[in-house]
Amino acid sequence: MCKMETETMTFTDMVHDRHKLKQPTKVLLTLSNVLLPKEKITSTPSMLDGLDFETEVDLRIVGCEWIQTAGILLKLPQVAMATGQVLFQRFYYTKSFVRHPMEITAMACTCLASKVEESPRRIRDVINVYHHIRQVLNQKIDYAIGT
Repeated sequence: MCKMETETMTFTDMVHDRHKLKQPTKVLLTLSNVLLPKEKITSTPSMLDGLDFETEVDLRIVGCEWIQTAGILLKLPQVAMATGQVLFQRFYYTKSFVRHPMEITAMACTCLASKVEESPRRIRDVINVYHHIRQVLNQKIDYAIGT
């Protein structure tokens, strides 16, 4: 026969046991443990649609610059602008620049990031800021051409 041993606990022992702090888990990030595998970076959907690597990198940079400029004009905190840029980058690792316009995606990422980071801006304000950025860029191009 097998004896069962029981442990008696008082109420204070149970309360103390329930409120023990758990040790935080460690997160180890190294070059061998990246968030995006090399396969996703080397063959993006844009490259599969025929866009060359340099053009894709330029579009990614311009999109992030637009999000940063729009965030400044909208007086968003830097965390919201960074969140928008991360959303933008992640979107284009699953979708193609050829099929989805960069400006509209940047606008959507700015709007979504402002909401996620608890600094909401009206969609009308976001649209107006991007329209303003587009007008300023067109004026710079017209001035450079000399028309």
